[in-house]
Amino acid sequence: MKNNKDLQNYLEDNNIKAEILKLDGNTKTAHDAANVLNVDKKHIVKSVVFIRKSGKPIIAIVSGEDRVSFDKIERYIKETINTASSEEVLKSTGYIAGGVPPIGTGIETFIDEKIDKMDICFAGGGTINHILKISAKDIIKFSRGIIFDIKK
Repeated sequence: MKNNKDLQNYLEDNNIKAEILKLDGNTKTAHDAANVLNVDKKHIVKSVVFIRKSGKPIIAIVSGEDRVSFDKIERYIKETINTASSEEVLKSTGYIAGGVPPIGTGIETFIDEKIDKMDICFAGGGTINHILKISAKDIIKFSRGIIFDIKK
């Protein structure tokens, strides 16, 4: 299983100016992360893992205050999707649910257009006790995600 050290290695290997923060509280959900960091949920970025009908995983990245629209993604990829179980998240990404970073997974990624307007944000840091502080521009660049309106 991957963790914050694997993510740190990815950051260093790719010269990404980001920081992994160790926190005293659980950051499994956007609500939890916002509370522990004492920031608004709009500064949190969620990496939500889905499984296509064909079995292939995808990641949808949205603001912590938003939810992913299944319909918008399904129309784009022309295939139905389901939210990944905790086991599927681990198998697909190598990270536990609640700790999936928005970069470094190698999984096809879709990014909500709202992220493109953000500056610094907080995302999954490899475990439920670590947060990645990273620029939205680096999320877009290193995830190689497709940007469009994917929020409900």
